[in-house]
Amino acid sequence: LFFIQAWETGREREQKSSMENRGICFALVCLLALALPVPLHGNNAEVAEGHVQTGDAYYAQGQFADAEQAYKAARLIFKSTHGEDHPVIGSVCTKLGALYDSMGDKKRALEAQEEGLKISKQNDGTMSEAYAGQLFNIGNIFWGQDKLPEALKRYTEALGIYEQVLGKDSERVGATQGNIGGIQYLMGKYDAALEAQNEALRIDRQFAKSQQGQQQLAMSLFNLGHTLHKLRQVGQAEHRYKEAIFFFRKIYGKEHPTIANALSSLGNLKVDQGNLQEALDTHLQALAMLIRTVGEDHPQTALCIYTLGTVYTKVGHHQDALESYVDAAGIYTKVLGKDAGQLGKPYMGAAQAKKALGQMNAARKAATEALRLFKLAGEQEEARECQKFLAALDSSPGAPKLPDQPA
Repeated sequence: LFFIQAWETGREREQKSSMENRGICFALVCLLALALPVPLHGNNAEVAEGHVQTGDAYYAQGQFADAEQAYKAARLIFKSTHGEDHPVIGSVCTKLGALYDSMGDKKRALEAQEEGLKISKQNDGTMSEAYAGQLFNIGNIFWGQDKLPEALKRYTEALGIYEQVLGKDSERVGATQGNIGGIQYLMGKYDAALEAQNEALRIDRQFAKSQQGQQQLAMSLFNLGHTLHKLRQVGQAEHRYKEAIFFFRKIYGKEHPTIANALSSLGNLKVDQGNLQEALDTHLQALAMLIRTVGEDHPQTALCIYTLGTVYTKVGHHQDALESYVDAAGIYTKVLGKDAGQLGKPYMGAAQAKKALGQMNAARKAATEALRLFKLAGEQEEARECQKFLAALDSSPGAPKLPDQPA
């Protein structure tokens, strides 16, 4: 989960008005919005600019409905003062697309970005930075819809334009290479992902003097570590994870949720290296950091506790594993609800731990609930494995039978 979140952070680098940049410019935007006498009535370009600034301020504060109203008002006025296809209309469309994407409305986000793409093509041509930026934004939306081939197509088109217009060492080329690597990873094309991520890393190192550049470099290192880990190049993966943690600490200080997640990934790597005690220590360090930074009742904390349970399982500490799975399930239920898709794996882990502890009837109850959750979430492979587990329980000698479906 965090890996996907990490890639999403990389994607947002391209959008100058994105959610990531809000943390940097929030104070300035709000000061501008409050200091300028923004007229709310009228039908001229100055009024429209005021609406845009107001929309930016609302967007920075997470007041999406108010931001939408302001951007729409600006677009309506600009169309009357500048015409339907003026570049300023495309700029507002881009803002609306980013806003709708943040709201989770992928359909309207795509419509707004497609309108911006059309305007950019008419004004700037297809071999322009603006046109490539619109393609990049559309790729982001397709990624958010899990339409990976469509996203890859848009990113690849944007990359070709950026390389010709800006050069192969530009930041935007690095951003696009990073996203292409992320898509390739999710599509299971790990060698292709590795190639794109290495190129992104090469470029990101050139822009690591600023804090934002260091943040992007750290994310690139972290994501590259995941791909190397998947390719079983554990030595190189460990090096990338540790380098990423070094830069994260320069940016965030000693403790931050991002650092905790990187530590958790390093702990998973230690498991595959056979260093189980180091893995336990690293996961416990990550868990303590998450509790201090985001609190106990948080999905990231639940995920870390679940992962800790998998390590306990591998070292044969089944009671500790069971307690971890139960704790993770409890947090997920409290925060996300009893039908959350994330609950399936903790329930399945609890079933396996209970079986190892000889609690066959309790194992069957936990596995039955896991099966329900997997089916509800559409996780077919996990559901099949759960059915095999239940079948093995039923066929074991002297297996007790439940008289009724467990509650």
